[in-house]
Amino acid sequence: MAEFHFIRPIWLLALMPYLIIAWLLLRSKLAQGSWARICDAELLPYILQEKAVNRSRWPLATAAIGALLAIIAIAGPTWERLPSPVFRNISALVIILDLSRSMDTADIKPSRLSRARFKIADILKQRKDGQTALVVYAGDAFTVSPLTNDTETINNLLRELSTSMMPSQGSQTDLALQQAVKLLQQSGLNKGDILLVTDGINADQIEDQLNNLGAYRLSILAIGTPEGAPIKLAKGGFLKDREGAIVIPKLDASTLQQIADSGGGHLQLLTNDNSDIDNLSAFIDRSRDYDDQENSDLLLDQWQENGPWLLLLVLPLAALTFRRGVLGFAFILLMPIPKNSYALEWQDLWQTNNQQAQQQFAQQQFEQAAEQFDNPEWKAAAHFKAGQFQQAFES
Repeated sequence: MAEFHFIRPIWLLALMPYLIIAWLLLRSKLAQGSWARICDAELLPYILQEKAVNRSRWPLATAAIGALLAIIAIAGPTWERLPSPVFRNISALVIILDLSRSMDTADIKPSRLSRARFKIADILKQRKDGQTALVVYAGDAFTVSPLTNDTETINNLLRELSTSMMPSQGSQTDLALQQAVKLLQQSGLNKGDILLVTDGINADQIEDQLNNLGAYRLSILAIGTPEGAPIKLAKGGFLKDREGAIVIPKLDASTLQQIADSGGGHLQLLTNDNSDIDNLSAFIDRSRDYDDQENSDLLLDQWQENGPWLLLLVLPLAALTFRRGVLGFAFILLMPIPKNSYALEWQDLWQTNNQQAQQQFAQQQFEQAAEQFDNPEWKAAAHFKAGQFQQAFES
C-alpha cells in the first residue's frame, strides 16, 4: 500500500459540502419532536401522539456512509500499476487497387485482378496494428474504406471488387494517389505508406502527384508479366482498340521501378509464394526516422482503478435509505412499455447488422442483405443487386 493514491484527488474536495450537508441533516433530525418549545401547552395534546415514537436514524447513517464511499470511488483509489508501452504502431497504409480493364488479363491465373485481391487479403492478415484504407480506381477514383483498424471489414469488401463495377473505364492513377494522400492527411499523421497494386502506370500522368507526396511513401506491387496476354470479354472475344487490334497489356517493370524510387518506396513483383507480401510488409513496418530509438522500450505507468468496487457497497446502503414502498413504485415507473419480442440469434452477440449484411452480400443473398443493412448506401446497393430498382432509388 506504499503506492496508494487517488487518480482524481480533486474530487476529494466534495468532502467539504458533504460534511456541511451531513451536519445540517443531522441537526434537522435531532430538532424533530421539539414542538413543545414553539407551541402552546394547550395545543400539544391535539398535535402530538401520546406515546413517544422512536425515530430511526439508520436511513441518515446509511445515506452518509454511502455518499462518503461514492466520493472516494469517484476520486479513484489505486495502488497497483499496469505497465503499457509508451509508443504503439500508429502507421497508416492506404492500398490502391487498379480496376482498369487490363486487370482482367489472364497471363497470371486465374487473372491479374484475382491474384491482386488474394495478395491484398494476405497483407490485411499480416497487419496486426495500424490503420488501413482501400481505394480503387479506373476512369475515376473511389474510397472503398477510409482508414480503420477493422481489416476484416475491408477484406469482406475486397471480395466484391471487379472491373465491371467501375462507372467509367480508364487508368487515372493520379486521381487515386490524390485520394490516398487526402485520406492520410485527414488522419492527422505526418507519415504513412501508399501501396499501389497495378499492372501499369503512365509516369507523365502522375508526375505532379509524386511531387505532392511529401513524407508519404509510395510502394508498388506489380501484377502481370512482360509478355502479357489478351483481355477476355464477358460476351466472348477479346478487347480491341479503336483500330481493331487486340489489346495485349504488358508489364513495364522498369517504369514502375522509377516511380517507386521517386516515391521513396519499394517495387515488388508478384510471386507465387508469400515472399512478395513478406518483403512489402517488412518495408512498410520498418521504423521510420525516429531520432531516439531507445525510447521505444519505455513503459508508461497506468494505474488500475479500484474505485468501482466501492460502488458495490454503495448499492445496498442506498437501498436502505428508501422509504417503504418507494422501491416498488420506482420499479413500476421503470418498467418498459410492452414491445414485440424478437428472438436473439447467436450472431447478434458478435456482429452488427451491417457486418451480418455484408456477409450475406458477399454470398449474393442480396434481398436478405438489403433488409439487414442499416447503412442506406449499402442498402441501396443490395437492392440494386437484387433487381429491386425502386427500393434502391428510395434508399
